[in-house]
Amino acid sequence: MRVFPKAFILLTVIVFAACGSDDDTATFQKGSEIYDLALALSDSLPLLNPDKNNVWISTSDFDIRTASILDHMNGTYGLNVDMMKNMSGVKLKNIFTETAAEVGENRLILEAARRDRIVIDESRVDTAYQNLAKRHGGIEKYEAGLAQSYRTPRSVRKQLRDNLLREKYLELTLGEKIKIAEGEIIAAYAEVKFADVRQIFFRSSHREIANEVLKKIANGQDFDKLIDRYSEEEATNKGKRYRIVKGDTARAEALHDAAFSLQPGEVSGIIKSSLGLHIIKVESHLEDGRQLSDVREELKAIIRERKFEQAYAVFLDSLKKATDYKVIIQ
Repeated sequence: MRVFPKAFILLTVIVFAACGSDDDTATFQKGSEIYDLALALSDSLPLLNPDKNNVWISTSDFDIRTASILDHMNGTYGLNVDMMKNMSGVKLKNIFTETAAEVGENRLILEAARRDRIVIDESRVDTAYQNLAKRHGGIEKYEAGLAQSYRTPRSVRKQLRDNLLREKYLELTLGEKIKIAEGEIIAAYAEVKFADVRQIFFRSSHREIANEVLKKIANGQDFDKLIDRYSEEEATNKGKRYRIVKGDTARAEALHDAAFSLQPGEVSGIIKSSLGLHIIKVESHLEDGRQLSDVREELKAIIRERKFEQAYAVFLDSLKKATDYKVIIQ
């Protein structure tokens, strides 16, 4: 179940002396609104003091600091300032710890791609940007919305470029090496049982919002309408039905267990996976009556994704060891 973050309401202007998550020297500019925000949050969590700009993750190549984390939050999915100001120090620390890990791991991949001189044709970035704008009503409407949320076309294009570079590098490094034996496909076919589910997806740091949505579901609000309003998947995935294979727990065991323990029509609680937080509704349980020839490509895709995730975990661990990756703030 592949999902991507979607921006939600940004209520403040982000100004850095050195912009961009690729700059581990990113600092706060005194007097900026982001400086004042970090200072206010430091009352609950002193680690966020902008004058200290603490290191959360250290490597031999770069550091991930508080300023870089806030920059990533803004560029990826925005900052809900009112919500953050009302959070306890414990909740803030959880959010920043999780986001620091995300920033650090992404940065490891990007640095490795650049060392191997992997590049992205700017025309691909143009196409991705145009497609994104099209899904939001066209260039003018989309960029007007960016302006209102204090984001810029340049920051969005940078995010798209980084995503494309990361995907290309991982496919070249890991994806092209994956082999699937016929015996694996036959074994998978022998055990084919599916659960079809739909979901409302949230970033890991948005548990407060997920809890509110769960209350709305308990009060009888329509699941489809809540998907449209709250799910942070990209627009093309919203409301999509996902098929989970019985026995395939390599990627998201908690999602698998919920999908097969709930009856069709039932809704789960909040489920945490490596991707984020999920609330799923089970549509159906079924055994596939199709012939092997009909489902071969589907089974190959499932097996490939599982192998890719396993290879990625090993590869990421090797990068961490090679760069002396250390989590400074637990």
